[in-house]
Amino acid sequence: MALLDNWLKKCLKIERFVGKIVSKTSSRVYDHPFIVIFLCVCITVVFGYGYTKIDEESDLRKLYVPQDSQLMKDEVYWTEKWGSIPKLETVYLVSDPMGNNIIHEETIGQLFKIHQEIIKLSVEHQGKNYTLQDLCKKHPMTGGCILLGVLDYWNWDEANFVNDPLSQIDKGVNIISHQTVNPSYAWAAETYDKDGKISQAPVAQIMYYMSDEVSIAEPLHKFEKEILSYVLDYQEEMKKIKPKSTVIPYLSCSVNDEVEKSTTSDIKSVAVGYSIMILVLCFTLGEIPSKFRTHPYLSPLGILTTGFGIISGFGLGGYSIKSCSLVTILAFLILAIGVDNLYIIVKNFDLSEISEDPKERVINAMRKSTSIVLTTIKTIGVFIVGMTTPFYAIKYFCVYGAFCMLFVLFYQLTLFVAFLSLEAKRVSSGRHPLFLFIYKEFKQEKSNQENETTENKPILSDQENVDNLETQDDKEQKEEEEEEQEEEENNKDNKEDSDKDIQNNELNENSQSSSERIKSRSGSGSGSGSGSDSETNSNFEKQKNENKSKFEEVTKKPTNDLHLNRIQSFFKNKYCPFILGKKMRYLILGIFVIITIVGIIFATKVESGFDESMVVPDDSYMKDTFHIIKYYLQKHGRVFYLAIKGGTNYWDTDVRDNLVELTDKMEQSGWVKSKYISSWYRDFIEYAKMKNSTSPYIENGWPKSEEFFWAFLTQDFLNQPQYMGYKYQEHILLDPTATELVDQIPSSRFVFRAVDILEVQNKIDFMLDLRKITDASSIMSFVYNFIMFLVEQYVIIINQTLLNIGLSILIVGLITLCFLGHPKLFIIVLIVMVVINIDLMAFIHFADLTIDVITMVSLIMSVGFSIDYSAHICHAYVNRPAKNRELRATRAITEIGSSVVLGGLTTFVGLSPVLIFANSDLFRIIVKIIYATIILGLLHGFVLLPILLTIIGPKTFLTEDEGKEKIGKDKEKFDSDSSKSSKDTLLDEHEIPLDEMKDKETKDSDKQKDKDQKTLDEMDRKDKKVVPKKNDLFSQWLTASSGVSDSSDNDKFWDLLGKTKEKILEEGGSMSATTWMTASSIHTSGMSDLEFDVEEKKND
Repeated sequence: MALLDNWLKKCLKIERFVGKIVSKTSSRVYDHPFIVIFLCVCITVVFGYGYTKIDEESDLRKLYVPQDSQLMKDEVYWTEKWGSIPKLETVYLVSDPMGNNIIHEETIGQLFKIHQEIIKLSVEHQGKNYTLQDLCKKHPMTGGCILLGVLDYWNWDEANFVNDPLSQIDKGVNIISHQTVNPSYAWAAETYDKDGKISQAPVAQIMYYMSDEVSIAEPLHKFEKEILSYVLDYQEEMKKIKPKSTVIPYLSCSVNDEVEKSTTSDIKSVAVGYSIMILVLCFTLGEIPSKFRTHPYLSPLGILTTGFGIISGFGLGGYSIKSCSLVTILAFLILAIGVDNLYIIVKNFDLSEISEDPKERVINAMRKSTSIVLTTIKTIGVFIVGMTTPFYAIKYFCVYGAFCMLFVLFYQLTLFVAFLSLEAKRVSSGRHPLFLFIYKEFKQEKSNQENETTENKPILSDQENVDNLETQDDKEQKEEEEEEQEEEENNKDNKEDSDKDIQNNELNENSQSSSERIKSRSGSGSGSGSGSDSETNSNFEKQKNENKSKFEEVTKKPTNDLHLNRIQSFFKNKYCPFILGKKMRYLILGIFVIITIVGIIFATKVESGFDESMVVPDDSYMKDTFHIIKYYLQKHGRVFYLAIKGGTNYWDTDVRDNLVELTDKMEQSGWVKSKYISSWYRDFIEYAKMKNSTSPYIENGWPKSEEFFWAFLTQDFLNQPQYMGYKYQEHILLDPTATELVDQIPSSRFVFRAVDILEVQNKIDFMLDLRKITDASSIMSFVYNFIMFLVEQYVIIINQTLLNIGLSILIVGLITLCFLGHPKLFIIVLIVMVVINIDLMAFIHFADLTIDVITMVSLIMSVGFSIDYSAHICHAYVNRPAKNRELRATRAITEIGSSVVLGGLTTFVGLSPVLIFANSDLFRIIVKIIYATIILGLLHGFVLLPILLTIIGPKTFLTEDEGKEKIGKDKEKFDSDSSKSSKDTLLDEHEIPLDEMKDKETKDSDKQKDKDQKTLDEMDRKDKKVVPKKNDLFSQWLTASSGVSDSSDNDKFWDLLGKTKEKILEEGGSMSATTWMTASSIHTSGMSDLEFDVEEKKND
């Protein structure tokens, strides 16, 4: 227990320290608002300049593949030996509708026309013209462009096609070289007849290998755009061909260009979303009917404040960190979080009295809004956790997110406080909220309202306003109900009416004696004559009667002088009593348990996957391209390579046997189509056996030595087109300058085609099984294909997602523990966050989504996003005094609930343009998860969280000693530190539950109790009256006030009233601000209402 007490003290010091910094900062900003605005603009300009320097990364492999994965290690070796991934310009000829046979003379003839036009294309760059011949990758033997595809059957010559249209396909070889045409380069999803001939194919293709030299990168990009423009235009021409078909391009620049297009195309939806948020804020930030709590200029200025934070955050990252398309969505997410904070600040500002000093209103509002610091730190903590992921897309997203959140918090504590200070001064001066030049007439209206408030209504403190929230409709309804019951009660309770008359008589007697004493003190103190005494007596009698009527009015029905919204009234009077009822709370808790169990079941069914088409615009031609890849190329097998690393002695017979065994195991694995294996080494062995008797290099079917192996390979095998050795030239790297065979062949590769693989888990098994085969072999080799980066992501994405979510929840819990202190709150927050994320995982399953980098980003972000709702409520819970958990939770929901709900709804509405007008699935998926996060966050924050707080929430946060310290010595220290800005005192900032205050008071000092009782007895003896009944609240306070000099000991007077208030609470009585005001008017008859309001806050 001592350890817990020490921890709680440290946590309270942390919160006190944060509150102190916020208060002092607000005070200084209030004094110099225009200087702060100017400095913030300068800071935004300096950091915002970095926005123009942002370098966007569009390489999907760098963004969505862990850079330390096995694939990336293999790619480094592949690039070193075989060069970078080839730039392929591909044109697909596809049947329309897709799936029909494309093998027709008319359709194949269209590919020849397209090929002839591509050859004729040229682009100009820096005064030089570039054609296909200048930009393509050259064949090492012939020097011509490397061309692959269906036109290879006719040697890319239309004349050969005219003479022999389709029979060459049955032969399966090049019409000139007679080399076998690899069907995987020519067709997709082809089928064969019983004779092994291609009978049908829905897709045909032609491919151009382009150079990867950096010096021609720019003209190559221009040439690619020319190809794209021509092919897309030719699609209209293809509609005239029968049978119907179409052509679809897939260029090396296609994905990057379309991703960039997708990002820029959503700028309109971003602008619309911002505009909607501003409009919503104008109608919900403050209260439109109120002349003093309407803030039409704070809404756009609040958006401007958040916008400055976003610009500065992006600018800071732009100086040194790359960006990606995912980062774009941050503009909405950060704005949504910033809007939530604006509601919290403005609501705390509006809860204060309009008659208060404007500086005090601003300082108090910011001090009570320290929960925005807590939520911002939590969100930044979640972003920091996200930075540890191996995916660079998420790293970039989280880095920019953390920068933006840091700047948004900075600007809200400075720039927005400056705007709020100007608004507070505007209200204080009586200027019109919209037309600032109108102020005299409006000032008079304001003055009248203040007079009406102070003369006819009790002045309530902020907390009492929250406790007594009622709308005018609620009051009228209560009045009607009371009038209906009054007649019945009068008939049934005659005896009670009689007792009440007796109590009123006693009240009048006590009031008279009190007035006489005050009159006596006043007369003796001033030395005035009888005329003055008579006037004083008359005024006092009038004041006494007014106070009595006020007391009876308030004890009958509490009132509220502030314009409070219906949401708060609904929470206090209807919602919280309903869900926090003893039976209902456990029923709802049981429902949540059932939902969570169901969520766990469906969350376990979520699969990994990544659909490339979601990163491109909806109207992009790449949608059709990805459809072909998914349902034809990928479904019916993709080409892969088995790369043999250097250091292999291909002449050694043991190595030969191991290489053959490795190839056989690959073929027998079940993942490879046997007839599509292309192994130069296997064909080399067969060719050597055939040349056993005719070649001088061969003996017993194998080269005689390493030197003979090299000579037979380079001088014979690779130059024999009829035995297909010629086609392997591009699959063997040769180094004639080396002296050893192991160095003469730095690397080689075998080509194979995978079986049909559609399911994600099958793709994972495919890659891992083949890796096991290569790892088990003594031959240094690996399986490679550039599209395997998706599979590499599938392997770790789910585990990485769960790890990051778990760490994020833990970080959020620890930050909560440090700020809010009590371990029970740590446990409650963890429970709520875990349940929310379980439900989100279940939502992903029901929404037919998969776990990929996009959803992983959304889930990590949802942890920081959803905690805002719970954090504000928990912060309000620990700072709201109450007799029990239920009342504490009710007060927390009532005070902060409307701001949190409005923040969530504003985000919901503001993101709707993205969902409606977004031009890519990328943004739609993220918005869908955000929507689910908002709904689940509000649901759990306003249903599950209050129930948990009511059942297992901490009752108190202080030990007895700490309570004494806070009421005693720390009060003086805090007052001296806070100066004028601490009129609400330490008790208002760090309020202690009333039950703890009661325990402290009863245990404080027996001596003090005796002294107080003696004072009351002495007062009674002087007046020769009987001490009034404890239930007669008004008489008790009159007695207490009349026993203390109004000019000598104010502290003693208020202390006695405080003691009386605690006794009333012990007796089950009630209190209101009117009774305090009535007592004070008798005690200090010359004190104005405003002065009393300040004094009451100082001593309450």
